[in-house]
Amino acid sequence: MENIMLTVGIPIILAWVMFCVGLSLQVADFKHAINFPGKIIAGLLAQLVGLPIIAFLLIQCFSLPQPVAAGLWLLALAPWWRFIKCYHSPLSW
Repeated sequence: MENIMLTVGIPIILAWVMFCVGLSLQVADFKHAINFPGKIIAGLLAQLVGLPIIAFLLIQCFSLPQPVAAGLWLLALAPWWRFIKCYHSPLSW
């Protein structure tokens, strides 16, 4: 049962959430993104640079055990990996 939830349930829920968010988008949203590329760049930098810095500080401040620290590093350094894998090939896990 647990395996079915991971391989079927979560991708279906993720697809439904993405579909609902996509329905709420309008042309004005895309125009706003094109007119303010600095906000997109700031968001990408925050996620790709800021997130690893925060993870490093958390690991150092709380002296996390090695398995937890490694997991936090993986999440911080590759935040989109899981989503890309789910979207690209959900049946190949």
